[in-house]
This record gives sequence, C-alpha cells and structure tokens, in this order.
Amino acid sequence: MAYFSENDINEAKKRVNDMQKRAKSLTNDNDKEHKKTDDEKSEALNEENKEEKDDSSLIILALIMLLSHEGADNMLILALLYLLF
Repeated sequence: MAYFSENDINEAKKRVNDMQKRAKSLTNDNDKEHKKTDDEKSEALNEENKEEKDDSSLIILALIMLLSHEGADNMLILALLYLLF
C-alpha cells in the first residue's frame, strides 16, 4: 500500500481545488453564452408574436367595423372586443 506524505496530500488538494475552479469558470462561461442565445431567441419570438397579434387585431377590428355597420348583435361585437384585450 502506498503512503503519501502530508506535503503530497496538500499538493493534491490544491490541484483539486484549482481544477474545480477552472471547471466552474468554464461552466459559468457556457451558461452565459446559453443565456445570451436564449435571450436572443426569446426576443425574436416576442417580435414574431407582436407582429401576429397586430395582424390579428387589425382583422378583428375590421370585422367589428363591418359587423357594426351591418347591424350585427351587440353581444357578438362585445365578444370580438374582448378578444382584442
């Protein structure tokens, strides 16, 4: 069985701590990169959702105008207004 001196053990502990610090710094860097790409993706999705919502809102508004001009049921118009918000 191999015996290690206290110096060897302390040196091994120091190397372990150094390796753990390096590993943590690498994982933190990767997490930051993933957060940036996730943020960019979510911003792109938000922009697309806003555009789709704007298009939907315009269609619903046009439908409300047409139906109110034709004398449609007020409950139907209120339901369409509810969809806008």
